[in-house]
Amino acid sequence: MFHALPAPPLPGLSPRDAASDAVTLGMPQLSRNGVSENWLLKEAGHRHWLMLADTFGLPVPAFRDRDGATLYATFTGLRLSGGALDRVAEHDRLHFAGRIARVSRTQYRSVQTVTADGRPVATLELLSIFLRRAVAGDNRSVLRALPHPCPPMLADSGPDSSLARLCQGFRRKDWLEHRGFRRADRQEIASVAIDPCPHGDFNGAGFLYFASFQSILDRAEWALFRNVSARAVTTDRDLFYHGNINPGERLTVRLCGQRRDGTASLSHWFEILRDSDGACIADGFTTRRLVSSAEAEPDMGNVDGALRPA
Repeated sequence: MFHALPAPPLPGLSPRDAASDAVTLGMPQLSRNGVSENWLLKEAGHRHWLMLADTFGLPVPAFRDRDGATLYATFTGLRLSGGALDRVAEHDRLHFAGRIARVSRTQYRSVQTVTADGRPVATLELLSIFLRRAVAGDNRSVLRALPHPCPPMLADSGPDSSLARLCQGFRRKDWLEHRGFRRADRQEIASVAIDPCPHGDFNGAGFLYFASFQSILDRAEWALFRNVSARAVTTDRDLFYHGNINPGERLTVRLCGQRRDGTASLSHWFEILRDSDGACIADGFTTRRLVSSAEAEPDMGNVDGALRPA
């Protein structure tokens, strides 16, 4: 069984601030084509932490190890599926239903379903572990850790723990095929340079925020597929996180595979590389539905012409 939602309201916060299930959509939650995926990930991540705190019996998600060191609950995998982010409008009520479970000694998995007036909007699956910094202020010196006290092992998260297995396969670089892309067929088609900004891309703990990885992938897509990206809406996205950076470090986003279904959809596989040492800090697989051209901006360039060789 999953741990129940919602978490109890926190002192001084309204039920909406704590973990209530509904949000009225306005400009902060919306983007050009419906619900902002970036906002949605942030909201789901926040709810994941609140559920995790409730699991540990904490009033707020403030985790420490046996020695009192601050722990950071860090995402290792993210899946968005069944996305219909454009099927909502301003003032719609977005409802969240979530559950969380411990899937191993160190990993927790939440599943959150999002609906608007009964209409499916997306399902989000998040996998997290706990880390601590070995060197203060260095995001590349992190170690896996366990909170103290640790609650009893929760029941298994259910029959589908494929995200945890996939995360392990990508960390070990022994995966074979994912979403129609084969590791053996990996190409270096094009690349985009990204300079993350400390004021918007890093979180309050000083790490490159998990939701910023999604934003980085969208910036790369915009650079390389400019003539279709403006009318693309995410239906499915998998992100596998392998590392982080410090403020001031730059990234290269490399296109390793792409697939088009006529005018209906665009799929791609990107790697996010840390420039300082060339390490791959994330893999992202995305499928985006293309809305009708009548709803989009005029053609802004040729796809092939926008590609910059890797």
